[in-house]
Amino acid sequence: MKKSVIAITLCASLLAGSVVLTSCESGDKTSESTKGSSIETPEETEEETEEETEDTSEETTEETTEETTEETTAETTAETSREFVDCDIDINDVKVIKSVSQLYDYNDDYEDLFYNEDDTGYINMCFGCITDFTVDSPDEALIALYSVQKLFKCKDALNDFVYTETQFDGDEYYYCFQQYKDGISVPLGIAKIITDSEGNTTGFISSYVPIHISTEASLTEEDAIEEIEKHKEIYSSELVSWTFEHEQVLTWKIVYVASADGMPYDAYVDANTGEIVDVIPGYIS
Repeated sequence: MKKSVIAITLCASLLAGSVVLTSCESGDKTSESTKGSSIETPEETEEETEEETEDTSEETTEETTEETTEETTAETTAETSREFVDCDIDINDVKVIKSVSQLYDYNDDYEDLFYNEDDTGYINMCFGCITDFTVDSPDEALIALYSVQKLFKCKDALNDFVYTETQFDGDEYYYCFQQYKDGISVPLGIAKIITDSEGNTTGFISSYVPIHISTEASLTEEDAIEEIEKHKEIYSSELVSWTFEHEQVLTWKIVYVASADGMPYDAYVDANTGEIVDVIPGYIS
């Protein structure tokens, strides 16, 4: 009788401790496969799962928030690092156009807007209103260029372009900009913001060149000039990013007068190999 009581007590104790028994009659046998193992209850599993989910969710949220904050801060710094003069526009209030369809917000009819896409699907020419503000100075034109930069694949128009001149054809003004990369000129990269006589934007033109090469040269300017044979005079030289046969090349642009015909030429010498990659008729002002 005592053994039965002890066996029953032991079974109850083991069950309360979450140990599964195969028999309680003898009080000394347990399932070999579960002996010494603890089985979590559904309630405990759910609590642990909820805690892990909350922890993971909190960590993911914190990481995402930090990344987003860093990206936003970086973009804001890039956008506002430039000081503007003769300008009444707050750069933080400017709407950045992300798709050409948004330009219809500034144009009443479809006929008022015309644009052309290049081979990569980006806009290189647009005629129609492109901003909700007027442009009356180079700085305001640069901000207008910034507002449509995503349409021509530029990420930082405020720092990638430098104002060069304003042209007037009798009806419209053309604010002209030259592209630069790390202070190095990109001769083929130009942009123009077009306005009417009252400052209303009427379009833009862009031949922006995304630069994917190093701007560090291993060839000196003097060595590059030595590669130019039969020249009468060296007029100028500068380091530029040149595009030849659809390839970007860091080159020394040497403007010289040829001995043979006395005409000016632009020679582009690879700034790392010394190879003359291109020679075209030049212009000396």
